[in-house]
Amino acid sequence: MNEKKNHNYNYEFADRLHQALDHKGYDRFKRTRLIADKLHLTTSPVSKWLNGHTKPLPNRLEQLCDAFQINSAFLITGTGPIDLIEDELSINSDLLEECIDEVYKQLEGKSKEKIAQVIAELYTVSAEQGTLDRKAFNRLIKLVS
Repeated sequence: MNEKKNHNYNYEFADRLHQALDHKGYDRFKRTRLIADKLHLTTSPVSKWLNGHTKPLPNRLEQLCDAFQINSAFLITGTGPIDLIEDELSINSDLLEECIDEVYKQLEGKSKEKIAQVIAELYTVSAEQGTLDRKAFNRLIKLVS
């Protein structure tokens, strides 16, 4: 992903995060501190997410979605409902975790951005389809390696 596309994606992510937090009724002026406190972070990375300078790494994205009951597919792609649906929590998390571990192994030496991109795609596929197909995962790894 080139720098301009990544930059645009960060702003799109920030817009969707604000949209989700608006939907949930959180005060715009207190969001940075609220998110930082809930995720046990300083306000610096959270401010960067909210301002579109960076996006959270997959583990932080998962924590963010769980803490605020936001659908990860909505934050990543803008598709699907904003609210986390209870059924999403029952997606084969063991297989998803196994695939994430495999991503780290297969893409060892690749940039953090590339790894984050692949993991975000895994979350998107699993959230949209309600499942994670091993063949689709293998195709995704081949495409980026």
